[in-house]
Amino acid sequence: MKTLAVEGVLLVVLLTAFITNYEFEQSTQLVIYPTKKGRKLLLNKGLASLLASFIVIAILFGVTLSAYFTVYDYSAVWQASISSGFNWEYRLHTSKRS
Repeated sequence: MKTLAVEGVLLVVLLTAFITNYEFEQSTQLVIYPTKKGRKLLLNKGLASLLASFIVIAILFGVTLSAYFTVYDYSAVWQASISSGFNWEYRLHTSKRS
């Protein structure tokens, strides 16, 4: 899970950097940003980056965890009684006062 989280963070950072710096990389910032729509473009890019990040993380976690649960069988977990954890015996030591 740690590796999966690190991969997710790296993908989100790269995706966000690509979306926000697209105009500067294509040298169109002087055409886009002076317009009325261009002044609010950063807000739209932030929302697009957030949506794209959710999609990338969902695909990454979905594919990885579905492959993991396909390989390892967890069907016996559902057969275990949930109350079996409460059936452990603990000896309570009570002190008797004489």
